[in-house]
Amino acid sequence: MFKGYKKLQVDDYPASQQKTLELDSDWFKPGRNIIKLGFKHDTRDDSCTDSCCPMYYTKVSFPQAVRKTYAVTITSTPSGGDVYINSKQSGTTPLTTKLKPGEYHVEVKKSGFKNMAKIKKVQKNNVSFSFDLAPKPQLVSIFGSPGQVELYIDNAYKGTLPLGLELDVGEYEFEFRKKGYKSKRERVVISAQTKRINRSLEQVEVVPDKPDRQAQNVQVALTPTATAPEVQPEKVKPPPAKPRKKVDGYAERVALVIGNSNYRTAKLANPVNDATDISAVLTDLNFDVITVTDANKRQMIKALDQFAQKLRKADFGLFYFAGHGMQINNRNYLIPLKATVQAESDVEFEAVDAGRILGRMRLAGNKLNVVILDACRNNPFARTFRTSTRGLARMDAPIGTIVAYATSPGSVAADGKGRNGVYTKHLLSALKKPNLDIQDIFNEAGRGVMAETDNQQIPWSSNTPLPQYFLIKE
Repeated sequence: MFKGYKKLQVDDYPASQQKTLELDSDWFKPGRNIIKLGFKHDTRDDSCTDSCCPMYYTKVSFPQAVRKTYAVTITSTPSGGDVYINSKQSGTTPLTTKLKPGEYHVEVKKSGFKNMAKIKKVQKNNVSFSFDLAPKPQLVSIFGSPGQVELYIDNAYKGTLPLGLELDVGEYEFEFRKKGYKSKRERVVISAQTKRINRSLEQVEVVPDKPDRQAQNVQVALTPTATAPEVQPEKVKPPPAKPRKKVDGYAERVALVIGNSNYRTAKLANPVNDATDISAVLTDLNFDVITVTDANKRQMIKALDQFAQKLRKADFGLFYFAGHGMQINNRNYLIPLKATVQAESDVEFEAVDAGRILGRMRLAGNKLNVVILDACRNNPFARTFRTSTRGLARMDAPIGTIVAYATSPGSVAADGKGRNGVYTKHLLSALKKPNLDIQDIFNEAGRGVMAETDNQQIPWSSNTPLPQYFLIKE
């Protein structure tokens, strides 16, 4: 029960006027209550009863009390992280603030560290949110001398050097191996400052064995036996090699093509078909193609590792992805199958960061890279997020790179009605046309998409100035 009086404002007393009434709040329980208001037609007296005037009914909610605020402390190790309370920036750690009772989503972000978030109910004083921030994985370049040194980390094979690996801050056991050279095993500490590791192996000195005794000449007489006449095998002519299209430019080309369709929710019709058809065209254009469809995160990362190794020996690298993608805090993420996302903070761990793919391609040091993202569908997890941004964010292309989107940043592309998505359908057509410069290929595909969609979908690309380059030259 309430004590004392509560004021109730009546907006129509009569029409276009206001009246404030004082009601004994002991009459009402917390929650929604029905209030009767009676008005005399002639005197406008608000003290009448049922017998003297018509009655008006309304429902009024009375809170249990004036809502209190509670002290909340938010800390992080290290300190200095930006604090977001229900997606609103509220200061930096350590932070003490006051919040009304309720449930809050608190997230801490700090450059160089992984974002962390917690959800708690605030129902009393001195509630604390404590975050032990973990450093982001470091992109480390690892080199070895001589070439083709094999690298093992914690007894797991990682590939042949040079390599670009994302490693969490911590201590690892590195082993460098190469046949004919002494292996090198050591403990390596990866810190936020670790960017490059270079190791050289010593060649093993080979000493020829000295025979203990002189080899003796042994003569063996063989008795000829009757043998069947020798049958000459029939010579089989190999099938004629499939003629390759005449191509211009870099001799070594490698591509990674990924298409994800069969998501648990929000399945897509086209991406697997898109990836299959793009792979076939690129193979015909002398690309060494790695194709992955309906892949989970582990399979996508494994394919990316294989691609990165091949890319170091190539001149031209191409990455293509069709499927669901999203942007969180202006970073683009490609969604694998079986991703479990209940909050924005899950995305970093469940999805593949497109920016890191771009970084690994840049680290390979080849002449030309192309990244194609047909992943601008609606965010399949938008309902679980407090806020949601449409499409993908803009990524600026490094030197020697083209980044191509199925539609402009912040916009959404629809799945196609036929075998392929609208963008990939026109991209396939442009890739097969001779005498198109690499930038003209994306212009050609973009014009086709805009014409088909009546300018509702506008493809977009980002690149630095590039030399003229043709996939097919006639």
